[in-house]
Amino acid sequence: MTPERSENMGQITISAVDPEDIDSVADYYKFEVDNDFEKIPKESTFEKRTAFRQKQIQENKLQVIKATENGKTIGTSVIVLENGTMGKNIKYNEAWAAGTVIDKSKRGQGIGEKLSYEQDRIAREAGKESILTTISPDNFPSMRLRLKVGYELDGIDERSDEINYFYRKNLIHNDKIEKDWTKEVESGKLKLSEIDGEEVDDEVLVDPNNKELIAQLLGKGYKGTHLLRPEDFTNRRTIDKNLLIFVNTTSQKEKQLLADQEFGQEKEKTRDDDQTEILKIREELKNIE
Repeated sequence: MTPERSENMGQITISAVDPEDIDSVADYYKFEVDNDFEKIPKESTFEKRTAFRQKQIQENKLQVIKATENGKTIGTSVIVLENGTMGKNIKYNEAWAAGTVIDKSKRGQGIGEKLSYEQDRIAREAGKESILTTISPDNFPSMRLRLKVGYELDGIDERSDEINYFYRKNLIHNDKIEKDWTKEVESGKLKLSEIDGEEVDDEVLVDPNNKELIAQLLGKGYKGTHLLRPEDFTNRRTIDKNLLIFVNTTSQKEKQLLADQEFGQEKEKTRDDDQTEILKIREELKNIE
């Protein structure tokens, strides 16, 4: 079971819910109900649902994180650790980010990021290697949050009637490419991709609702890594809607492998040159003697 841990952000505190504190569990659950993130089934009651969630936390099937300000809950987040919990299908080495809710008046202060990083910590302590979630293509706040903290769009949830994409964060290492993507667009290097062909740039802009193109890109080794919005640009007419950046991760890995090989060869050559120089010096010393 994950021990309670707190992190202060000025007056805001990030902490794991104590599974033995039913009042804390009830406070978290009420916050989600009040914010229309959780609904109590007709056949149940608030008290029964709270007790059920407490049992799940005690058994470490999931953990709950709260953001509080002066004792008042202003944000919550759930991390699922056991397959089947909350209906989530995960492998033994995976965790699931089940949802993050922030009070409307407190959004834009980095609270979601802090809650997400706390999810990562709990998942790592539970021995997980990655954490995933699903997001619809029109849920831009969740999309932006997850991409910002290191997730990548790497799959399509085919079980849903609506379009939903899988987002995954590797908890072992992070190879995401970081650039000034606005400059890449403004310079013309990064362009909107609508081509249904074989030749596609290694870095492209994609409409999140273009499921067919995204499926093609995923099949070619691309992953969605960043979200660009019109308001990210000085000239807001540079792009007319939110667009995803897809990067050919297969190509990037090949480039890195080639660079590593070239570095190894250069290192070997330098070592051979040094050895030759040492032998030369030794021969000169012999002649002197």
